[in-house]
Amino acid sequence: MLLRPLFSVVQGESLGLAWLTAAALIASSTFPRSAVAQTFFYNEVAKGDRIYVFASSSAYDAFVKSDGADLGPVIERPGYGPGCETVVFDSENAINL
Repeated sequence: MLLRPLFSVVQGESLGLAWLTAAALIASSTFPRSAVAQTFFYNEVAKGDRIYVFASSSAYDAFVKSDGADLGPVIERPGYGPGCETVVFDSENAINL
């Protein structure tokens, strides 16, 4: 009994609106939204018995320009490298790469 009034509304003037709504739902699930480009930076520098890992391009640039003298705050993990080298990370993001 309850479906009959609903069916008559859809069958009347609202049929075009129902199709338009269905088409919009299908299109929105079919076509992906445009993704915002994400910048990703990763670089390793082996120097002596240390491996420097960078997730920030600005930290890497400062390191290269200062010939390894300018590091700022870092996270060191002694014996963390594949040959038991000390690995120096520029940030927590570098650890998670």
